Amino acid sequence: MTLNERAWKIADILEADAARLRVAVSHVGGQRVIDCGASVDGGIQAGILLARACLADCAEVTIVPGENGPLIQVVTDDPVRACLASQYAGWQVKAEKYFAMGSGPMRAVSGREEIFQHIAGKEESACAVGLL
Repeated sequence: MTLNERAWKIADILEADAARLRVAVSHVGGQRVIDCGASVDGGIQAGILLARACLADCAEVTIVPGENGPLIQVVTDDPVRACLASQYAGWQVKAEKYFAMGSGPMRAVSGREEIFQHIAGKEESACAVGLL
């Protein structure tokens, strides 16, 4: 299964349980857009699923107690694909006054960043998942 297919399954979970997770799902220009907290309340579980999608579901994301409050713990045995080929925010997205960094396994489909000349992870996929 490709990184993007793994992330797509997480997006399907977010869409299927949108009301409980307090996320908004829309379709813009043939693309599915899931808002996990920019214009909606979102929530902890939505955030965990968002993180899992960003990591192409190649990592466990949990909340653990910390000295000054809860912490997010990410554990993976596939850090190159989870982090460098997927999660790393390597794309600048600009439109007029809007700016964001693009992240997620969509980067592995493009493979245009120099990092993909040095790591495994470039892929062909029928779907692409990106996060801003």
